[in-house]
Amino acid sequence: MGSAMNDKTTWGIIAMTALAAGIGAAGCGTASADIKHKKDDPAVKIETIPVAERQVPRFLTLTGTLVANQKADVAADTMGKVQRTYVERGSFVRKGELLAIVDARSVALTRAEANAEARAASVRSEQSKADCERSGRLFQEGAISKAEYERQGAQCEASQWSKQAAEARAGQAGRALGDSSIRAPFSGIVMERLVTAGEYVRPDTRVISLVDIDQLRLELTVPESAVGNVNEGQTVTFRLASFGDHEFPAKIQYVGPALRRTSRDLVVEAILDNADHKLRPGMFAAAKLELGTTSTPVVPLTALRDEGSVRRIFVVNRDKHLEERVVEAGDAMGDVVAIVRGVTSGEHIVKVAGGDVRDGLRVE
Repeated sequence: MGSAMNDKTTWGIIAMTALAAGIGAAGCGTASADIKHKKDDPAVKIETIPVAERQVPRFLTLTGTLVANQKADVAADTMGKVQRTYVERGSFVRKGELLAIVDARSVALTRAEANAEARAASVRSEQSKADCERSGRLFQEGAISKAEYERQGAQCEASQWSKQAAEARAGQAGRALGDSSIRAPFSGIVMERLVTAGEYVRPDTRVISLVDIDQLRLELTVPESAVGNVNEGQTVTFRLASFGDHEFPAKIQYVGPALRRTSRDLVVEAILDNADHKLRPGMFAAAKLELGTTSTPVVPLTALRDEGSVRRIFVVNRDKHLEERVVEAGDAMGDVVAIVRGVTSGEHIVKVAGGDVRDGLRVE
């Protein structure tokens, strides 16, 4: 009985070994067939070129906002009722141009009173001066006492100070009369008119919001890691959503003295001319600052296949098969584009990534 069991066991082992061998042979056969099929794929004739290398400008990318070169909320600086306004939103005004007029009748009366008082003080001062000169001669002749002489001298000096005070009040009244005509402190465009005829204003009442946009400032935020690359006098270029790919130049003129504690960045300002008033404060800008050049791989624009925001390129590997890669491309320079990441100089790529080019294709 034991012999029979041993025979069965032996036959079982033999059967399992044969089955395993058959499976292994079948697997090897399939792999061999795949390799043979891969090698036997028909080779396609496609034009390929080596990836070149070129000195490419290196840029620091920044974001910023356009702000007015000057902005002011023009105050009334007087009291009274607005008689008339002369500007509207969007009006261009030159420095000194009339913006609004405040009723100046009461101010004019105050000025007339102050002028009259100043003239009266002047007359009193002249009379006091003559009295002082007379008392001086009388004192020398011994006709009056020293006390009388000194009293007359004090009155003379007091009258001089009274004259100066009256003239100051007259000048202040004249200035108040002049302030009733509210004028532009600089040339610019009216952002908003804040009062209308009939409103009563005080010295701190805002009348007009005025901006100067003949020049604009591009306010940029520079991250802490890039602060060492930014200096006064450098030129930046920037783009605006409203103007597509058009680039505008600006020159860095003001560099902040310290980083902002909360955001750990530095604020710098670049100045640009805007005489045609084409650009407006508040526009968001994507700017770049050139930091010199660096040796970078470049490929023809035709070698890239764009699929939305993803850009692909086809590289010939050692087995003469195409390998599809996602790459990070820089700015185009004519008919070539710099490749920041995804391919290295010297590798061979498909020159024109047409629709028939695909991953795994064997090339001649």
